[in-house]
Amino acid sequence: MLLATTTVPSDPRLATVRAELAQVVERAAQDGLPTDVLVAKIQEALAKSVPPPRILAVVHTLASDLASARAFAAPLMASGKEPQVALLRALAETKAAGVALPQTTALVRTGGDRAVKAVQVLTDLATRGYPATNAAAVVALVLTRDPLALPKLAGNLDRLRRAQGLTELQALDDLASAFERTDSTLAAPTLGEALQHIYPSAEPGNSPTALERSPNRNSGVHNHGKGHGDY
Repeated sequence: MLLATTTVPSDPRLATVRAELAQVVERAAQDGLPTDVLVAKIQEALAKSVPPPRILAVVHTLASDLASARAFAAPLMASGKEPQVALLRALAETKAAGVALPQTTALVRTGGDRAVKAVQVLTDLATRGYPATNAAAVVALVLTRDPLALPKLAGNLDRLRRAQGLTELQALDDLASAFERTDSTLAAPTLGEALQHIYPSAEPGNSPTALERSPNRNSGVHNHGKGHGDY
């Protein structure tokens, strides 16, 4: 496990960029940003033998993203509280995944650990190739109706997509529509109940996993997800 500190590691491989890295970390500290996140990123890069110029570029970008995350999140916090470090990290990661920060507004407004988890789930969906705007709307639906199911959302959407032969956008739209239909019959529909509406012929308790094995289902896997990494 990498240890997070607030000083640039004294690794000889950083000799050519240490001064600039130290400036980035110092400036972040002066701006009240979580410098341990930056140093942890440097340590991660060293562990992966990333070239020093690339490390410097990545840390510059991360510092900028953390600053953008705080500027975005601060006005959304209740009672003028400072955004928690975990939320800033999650927002920086979702920005790196191609999600525009305003798309997370409804998620961030929930505050606390729920907001952090919701943003992390949105990042996961974005890296799998789900359109960010639609994914954010579905994450917000699950966060409101069945927050404990958030960790299962990405897997359920992937299974739904494979079972029905859908695109990522179609899977999101189908699930959002299922929530709307379920709203008319249940006061607080869960993710499982919404999924059940997509499979009207399924026996209660059946999951997309089981339906994938049905010979009448298209079992082809549509892997349009986009990966992303700093290095």
